[in-house]
Amino acid sequence: MSQAILAVIIAMLGGFFGAFLNSHTDKEGRLIDRRSVVFGDFMMKFNDATDSLSKFAMEKARFAMDTNEEYTFRPNEWSFKVWEYFQPVYSQERIVRLFLLEKDRKAVTKAFNQAFQQIGDANPVDEITELYPHEYIDQIEKIFLRNLEPELFYVPIFRKLKLDALINKCKTKFK
Repeated sequence: MSQAILAVIIAMLGGFFGAFLNSHTDKEGRLIDRRSVVFGDFMMKFNDATDSLSKFAMEKARFAMDTNEEYTFRPNEWSFKVWEYFQPVYSQERIVRLFLLEKDRKAVTKAFNQAFQQIGDANPVDEITELYPHEYIDQIEKIFLRNLEPELFYVPIFRKLKLDALINKCKTKFK
């Protein structure tokens, strides 16, 4: 009789643990799907903004060539255009931060601000073909890829207990 009760208790515990793992896996899958959509939207808006800026600079250069005028910008004209085209990207960056792990939020904001600064400081007269800040975007993409990896079920529990060293050992041992 006691063996049957013990078997029922163990079976119930196994069922609860299995249900926990299943719900965690479902939640993690939905979160990764949503993150990929948000990260993709950010990259699309960033690329659209840089493409629009390049087109603006090219049109200005073509107009100058057609009219035999000097190819220059009025004071602050480039800065205003950069801000105009990157305003939607700034809004999307705020949304992206919500989906990042806490440790990556500052790194993405820093890389994005550096990319924005590089584009704003660019002299489109001299650098018309290369406005895209590859090194900063590569940093952002690496962080996005790291955030798209599924998190193992024990990681949030260990993180709450401040056992980061144990998390790293488990990740390397059980991969």
